[in-house]
Amino acid sequence: MKSHLRAFVPLAAAVTLLAAAGTADAAPSTDLAGAVAPESCSPVTQVTVPGASHLVARVATTNAGGFAWTEILDGSGAVLSNTGRYDTTSGGTYGVRVCFRSGDGIDMGRAVHYFGTIDAPAG
Repeated sequence: MKSHLRAFVPLAAAVTLLAAAGTADAAPSTDLAGAVAPESCSPVTQVTVPGASHLVARVATTNAGGFAWTEILDGSGAVLSNTGRYDTTSGGTYGVRVCFRSGDGIDMGRAVHYFGTIDAPAG
C-alpha cells in the first residue's frame, strides 16, 4: 500500500498544480484522462476551434521512468506539435493524444495513466 500511496501523492500535487494553472486561462478547457500502454499513444481526443487559436494540453502522468509527451494533430491525423502547444492558423477540428516510451524499461508491461486538460477557444 505504501508504494501506491507514494506514487499518487506527487501525481495529486501535479494535478492540483495543473488545475490552478488552468484557472488563469480565458479559454474553456476539455478534460483529458485515460491510460496508454508503453511504446504507444492514447486514443485521440478531438477539439474544435472557431478560428486561429492557441491550443495547450497540460498533462500529468503516472510513469516512474521513460518519457511521456502530448501531441496535437490536424484533422487528417498528422502531428502538428509534440510539445502540447500549437497555434492554429484556422478553425477546425484538431486532435490531442498522449504518447509514452519506456526507454529504460521501468514501466514496461503496465499502462501509464494520464490526467489533464486541453485549453482552447470553444468551437
